Amino acid sequence: MQDLFAVTEQTVHLAVRDGHDAVYVEKIHGHSSLPLPSQIGGRLPLTCTAVGKALLAPEDPAVQEEILSRPLRRYTPRSITDPKVLARELDSIRRTGIAIEREESALGGCCLASPVLLAGEPIAALSVSVPTERFAPELLAPAVRTAALALGRVLARASTGQPEG
Repeated sequence: MQDLFAVTEQTVHLAVRDGHDAVYVEKIHGHSSLPLPSQIGGRLPLTCTAVGKALLAPEDPAVQEEILSRPLRRYTPRSITDPKVLARELDSIRRTGIAIEREESALGGCCLASPVLLAGEPIAALSVSVPTERFAPELLAPAVRTAALALGRVLARASTGQPEG
């Protein structure tokens, strides 16, 4: 997370899934003052945050179906409330490894996230949040994806008892 913050100088989140929510376990505040609803220990629906969508996309189809079968909450006018639209977005996230949220949880901020996988299972998601006017997914995506892959590798080594290298 520190490396991702050093590269972007923007707010970095680490979140895990608990039921239908993303739970924020760590947050490094960026240099921009963003009106973000995230806080350490706080919860937001998987369906309206980049970390949530990054956690949901690689999940078992039955988990996705259960979540998409419920009403999708609207936090802003940009929140996705159509399950078919969100299902298409989840398909794209599975292909690219990148989830994007454009003012779906708070106006004025956008976020890009990538899942952290352990043995192919999503165990966390890393994200970078930036002011809408400075959101450049093509610049952020490589850094976020690399950080998530690196964290997954560290966790995989730790789970097998191999030293970091």
